[in-house]
Amino acid sequence: MRRSFAGLATLGATALGFAVMSLSAACGSGGSTTGGGGSGASTSSTGGGGTCVPETEICDGQDNDCNGEVDEGCACSAGQTQECYTGDTSLVGIGACAMGTQTCDQTGTWGACEGEVLPSAEQCDGQDNDCNDEVDEGFGTVTCGLGVCQQTVDECVAGVPNPCVPGTPEPNEACNGVDDTCDGTVDEGCTCTDGTTQPCYTGAPATKNVGECSDGVQTCQNGQWGACEGDVLPTAEICNGLD
Repeated sequence: MRRSFAGLATLGATALGFAVMSLSAACGSGGSTTGGGGSGASTSSTGGGGTCVPETEICDGQDNDCNGEVDEGCACSAGQTQECYTGDTSLVGIGACAMGTQTCDQTGTWGACEGEVLPSAEQCDGQDNDCNDEVDEGFGTVTCGLGVCQQTVDECVAGVPNPCVPGTPEPNEACNGVDDTCDGTVDEGCTCTDGTTQPCYTGAPATKNVGECSDGVQTCQNGQWGACEGDVLPTAEICNGLD
């Protein structure tokens, strides 16, 4: 009879040992296990022998709380990365638009999307900045300067901004109907424009267009009216049937 009781005791101790080992194994590497040894006991996160001590679940790819589930309640595991894009995904791959990357933090939350390229205002840089499959569109011409200095150029040439630079003004204004000095005023200081003509009459105003008397013509030279040529002035009356 004593042997029978001893045999039962041995079986009970063995079963208890298997139960402890099974519990420790269930914890896996995520929880803590405490080994024997009294005050010198140590805590380990490995799944070896000892008592399983569940910890708060964190998003690290481990079963910290020893419930058989990994990172439950987490959107992602710490350190995990994925592609991301906060704009219209149909634009990805068109022009400059490109995916970014976001990283999972220790709280199991995806971080900000970094490195993505979203559509932006079109620039003159040889790139499709607004991701519409066109490069440097929308640029026209620009005009600068006054008078003979005025220039008109294309704003964007081969992906490079093209600044408008006015021409060089003449040192002196010519009386030619043009703003030679590029100051916004035409023929300043000139009485007339070279080459232009006007009627003239050097006789008494009361005799103009009376009888034979008529206008002549004067021509502008160097900004001044020249002599009146061709006007018919009063003369001494002769008996010729004319006034």
